[in-house]
Order: sequence, then C-alpha cells, then structure tokens
Amino acid sequence: MAELIEGLVISHLGQGIAVEHDDKIVLCQTLRRLETVAVGDKVLWTQSSPDQGRIEEILPRRSLLMRRPETAKHGLLPPILIPSLSFFAVEPYCDFLLIDQYLAICENRNIDASLVLNKTDLPQSDAIEKELQDYKNLGYALYRVSATNTFGLDELKQALKDQVSIFAGQSGVGKSSLTNAIIPDKDLKTNTISATTKHGRHTTTAATLYHLNGGGDLIDSPALPFSDWPVFPNSSLPLVIANFSH
Repeated sequence: MAELIEGLVISHLGQGIAVEHDDKIVLCQTLRRLETVAVGDKVLWTQSSPDQGRIEEILPRRSLLMRRPETAKHGLLPPILIPSLSFFAVEPYCDFLLIDQYLAICENRNIDASLVLNKTDLPQSDAIEKELQDYKNLGYALYRVSATNTFGLDELKQALKDQVSIFAGQSGVGKSSLTNAIIPDKDLKTNTISATTKHGRHTTTAATLYHLNGGGDLIDSPALPFSDWPVFPNSSLPLVIANFSH
C-alpha cells in the first residue's frame, strides 16, 4: 500500500484540490466515499504521480461552515474551517441584522467569532457605537481598523496569529482591501498555486488559504449570500443567540 502523507488543503481548483506538504503544492483528487473536503482541512493523501495525488482520509476537524447543499453550484460546496471574523464597516452601512444572523450561525456551529469594523477613518454615529457596545458586553472581541490608513492592522494581525481564520461580511465593506493589506503578496501566491498544480485553474469563486507572514493562516473566500448559509430550527434560537443565554 502506498505511503499515507499528511497535508493541508489550501484551495479548490477547477480540476482538483490543492494540497500543501513540505512547502510544496500537489493537485489531488478525492475518494468518492469521502465527504466534502474543506479548505483548511488536514488530510492524508497518497502520491499517484510526481505532481499529483489522491486524498484518502480527512483528519478530525474542530468546526465547519459550508453552503447549504441546495444552493451550491455544480455539486461543489466551498466549506470553510474557522475561527471567523465578522466583517462590517461604517459605509455603505452597518447591517446589524446580518451580523446577528451570522453570529447565531457561528454559535450553532461552535465557531469562535469576533467583529472587525473597517473604514474607521470615516465619521461614525453614536447609534453605531451603541450597537458595538452591546456586542462587546456579550463578550465578542471588536477590532477597529482602516485598510486606507492601516489603523489597527497590527492588532488584527496579532489576533490572526497561530490560527486559521476567515473574514465574512456584506458586500462593499472593504474585505478585499483589508485582505490585500494583510497579505501584500496575495496575487503572487495565488499565481504560484495555479502554476504549481498546472492542471488546476484558480477561480475568483474559490476559497483559498494563505499563510500570514507573522504566523497563522487566513482563508480568502468570496462573499456568501445569506441564503447560502446553513439553517437551523427556531427551537435552537435560545441556544445560539448569545443574549438569550446570558
């Protein structure tokens, strides 16, 4: 039997899955009996050719967030391992209902969530500050940043250190700008994944894991419409909404 090698899933590509091992990237396929492989998964794989392999086993996970099956396209789900940072901004507007829904999903999935407020270089109303204080009173960490003038980036990078994280938030809040500020060589790393695997084409709809220079990993993922997020029964609300359980 071929040797089982441990690797880290860093992206879903057009023709397979990019797995990292010993600073090298291998394009892998999966056994049909396996459940959906997530970006951030640690897996055991075997080598089928010099630059290709097959994923044989998914190692135990801590948590998982994925699209609802009925909303996934082409049968491929983009599941994501967390901790997670809910991302919002002073502009276009703070959608606190969306934040509440997202935090409820994180509580339901046993996912550690924090809040990131971007565009702090813009004026902020007292009403927004009051809402933010409510989240802080419930125990959620709040990071105030600006991708424009780099305010707060060092503190945020420290929070990302030594763990796998993902940003999630509404469109237009500057998630891409902040991701690029945290990962200045992101485009180079993306092109390296595509060039190394050769058979796999990276797309803008693929979640991709990047190693941070200061330690830790950040998953860059396209925004998911709320209709794509997992659901849970109303009877679970008292257990998953923090102010019900405090």
